[in-house]
Amino acid sequence: MHLFVDGRMADTPHLHGIARYLYTIIEWGTRNRPQHKISVAARNPDRWRALPVEVVKVRSKPFSIHEWVEFYWLLRNSPYDHVHFPSLAVPIWCPKRYSMTVHDLIPWHYPSSPLVRLYLTTVARWTVRQAHTVLSASRHTAKDLQKYLGFPADQVLVIYHGGLEGDPLEPDAVTRPYLLCVTNPKPHKNLHTLLQAFRGLEDRCRLVVVCSDCPQLNPAPPGVERLSGLSDEEIRRLYANASVAIVPSFQEGFGLPALEAMLLGAPLISSFATSLPEVTGDAALLFNPHDADELRQKIIQVLENPELANDLRKRGRERAQTFSWEKSARQHWDYFEQTASNRADERSGSR
Repeated sequence: MHLFVDGRMADTPHLHGIARYLYTIIEWGTRNRPQHKISVAARNPDRWRALPVEVVKVRSKPFSIHEWVEFYWLLRNSPYDHVHFPSLAVPIWCPKRYSMTVHDLIPWHYPSSPLVRLYLTTVARWTVRQAHTVLSASRHTAKDLQKYLGFPADQVLVIYHGGLEGDPLEPDAVTRPYLLCVTNPKPHKNLHTLLQAFRGLEDRCRLVVVCSDCPQLNPAPPGVERLSGLSDEEIRRLYANASVAIVPSFQEGFGLPALEAMLLGAPLISSFATSLPEVTGDAALLFNPHDADELRQKIIQVLENPELANDLRKRGRERAQTFSWEKSARQHWDYFEQTASNRADERSGSR
């Protein structure tokens, strides 16, 4: 099989979000399915130099009209058996059979401009319906696809993601208790409710927010510390020592911060919105993301009850074991292989 993957989403300096997902899936394939050839389209070829893949240099940015023309001519007479796009950035004219991953429809709920919904209801609605298969990381996103783009939820292939790999670290020596939130400044992450809930708790604990650029914390309120630019190991250490990890989001397509909190041994308090209960199961205390008072009471409940905190840690680790990048990547590659095999059978039958 010769697989072509749009790798432009991993052109960033750091692997996070879609970039981490994409790089992980491709890297796993190079190690575990070496019989297949992989071509990766990239604006920054250096990102892929460490992997045994063929890099195809492209110039167009995701979600641009230019990609429609460039990818059409790139794929028109190509030898690829299957094409995969890791996001909604799919050219409107694709001459090859393709699959696409829709991680979430957060842009629908929180559009950055009026053009976003126009794009989703025209271009994305068309490309989703033309795809051979649409993949997503949660049943919630599958339902959103049906509700907003008219694509049947039962036809979406749901493959869950993984988190930071490795066993939980042992906590350091006793330090002042702190709450941990790994987030970004976008509105759907709902940092505002967490900051409201923290008021009055400054004497009990600190609030550590890992966020690259956060106007809401400039300046930071008393007792709040913002960190950024951390390595995976530093984040793992933060989770290991956290008294409570909190995910207050209004919207998630999957819920990676919730999974990583459970995986790395932090008692978890999570919003009950969208896909988060799908990830957390019964391993977290859930709250209404619009209710800061409820969140504050949940935090106090965990801080004052060591047995509850230990139970959440135990249940979280058990729940997290049902997710892994190993499992996710294997399911992706099983799909790619099966699709390419079916395509070959179709060609044979047509002769």
